[in-house]
Amino acid sequence: VSVKKGHILILDEPTNHLDMESIQGLTAGLKTFGGGVVLVTHDMRLLREMEAEVWVVKDGELHEEAGGCDGYRRQVLKEVAAREAKAEREAMKREKAREERRANARAAAAGVRAP
Repeated sequence: VSVKKGHILILDEPTNHLDMESIQGLTAGLKTFGGGVVLVTHDMRLLREMEAEVWVVKDGELHEEAGGCDGYRRQVLKEVAAREAKAEREAMKREKAREERRANARAAAAGVRAP
């Protein structure tokens, strides 16, 4: 942040190992920096405080997240919930198929054809 005449800063997880006072100082410095900032972070507080644009690399493509960090978080949670629901449905189908195989095996052992 203290670089003179810098045009762009690239920061990777800059708040790791910083205390709150240092994070506040970093945030203040970034806000007054006259150039561009590329910030890779999981620190949602920093992103909110910086009012940062959020860009996401997904499936090899770069996309802007119009909803900011909170919109991105909601989208990720929605995707996780959809994957979990799909996995649950698939698990239920597998269990139903196992039950049908067991019923068929019991019926075959009894010499009766299962429905």
